[in-house]
Amino acid sequence: MVRTCLASGFAAARRAPKLTLLLWAWSVLAVVPAWMPFLRWWRDALALAPGADALLNGLDLGVLRELVQYDAVSAWSMVFAGAVGAVIVAFVANALLAGGALEVLAAASTGEPGTAARDDRRFMHRFFRGAGHFFWRSLGLLVLNAVVALAVLGALRAGLRAALEPLDDSLSSSIGWLRLLLFVAVLGLTAAVFWLVLDYARIRLVRTDARGVFRTWWRGFVLVLRRLPAVVGLWLVVMLMLALAASALLAWHWAVAYHAWTVILLTLVAQQIFLLARAWLRAVQLGAELELAARADPLMTAPAPAVLVPAEAPAADPAAGPYSVG
Repeated sequence: MVRTCLASGFAAARRAPKLTLLLWAWSVLAVVPAWMPFLRWWRDALALAPGADALLNGLDLGVLRELVQYDAVSAWSMVFAGAVGAVIVAFVANALLAGGALEVLAAASTGEPGTAARDDRRFMHRFFRGAGHFFWRSLGLLVLNAVVALAVLGALRAGLRAALEPLDDSLSSSIGWLRLLLFVAVLGLTAAVFWLVLDYARIRLVRTDARGVFRTWWRGFVLVLRRLPAVVGLWLVVMLMLALAASALLAWHWAVAYHAWTVILLTLVAQQIFLLARAWLRAVQLGAELELAARADPLMTAPAPAVLVPAEAPAADPAAGPYSVG
């Protein structure tokens, strides 16, 4: 099933290339509020500092710490404030992007012969129709899912600490690493499962136009639990492809020294290629999840998109005169 759903996701992403470009453009614009103050401080702090030349060979935390220590401006608080603003904007925009992306991909998945009528609406029409129509319910699902996920993660963390408390007195470094890996694995997989619950709840929202936020979230939660191996397996495949792209970007960063503008520009291009690949993989993931949800629940099978066809005017009778009534 995972292979079939992935093939459907690749096909849906291929039929909606503008969605990938839109998600990439948003990922670029979303970081501007957080990075602009930091870049301004970076330029002012490094312009007349010969010791900062060490940063041309890569990231040096010692140099950055000294720059912050002797600067009267609290640079990290500035960056933190910008990051908080970007997170708030991203939190709200996530609901818009999810509704619009699922609307586009649901229409793209019905483009094959024999499935449903072709959707002739323009891309931006489809995207913003879904973004606006499902916004408040999608935002409600996000808030509800975040509250439940934080409660479950907090309970799991407390339970793990209580269960592993006898190992606190161990002097073995391997035991310490094992505890850390166990915490990361359990809490990370739990957070990923709740992320998938949100995805499938939003898919049900878009497929059925459901009204109850809690009921929609609960149906998504039940679907994820019923099909947990397929759901997690699909997510792991996409995450593996994303990890390969991230590894290629990190290898580039470690291999080059930023002594020339050409290398700096090439690095910026490499970063944008990675962001574009991440946006494309997100479209693939959503398309594959749409297929898996349709296979798991008949109610979430894609309906035929509504295509408005203007009514044709009745043909005039050529034999009738201009003043004839009949």
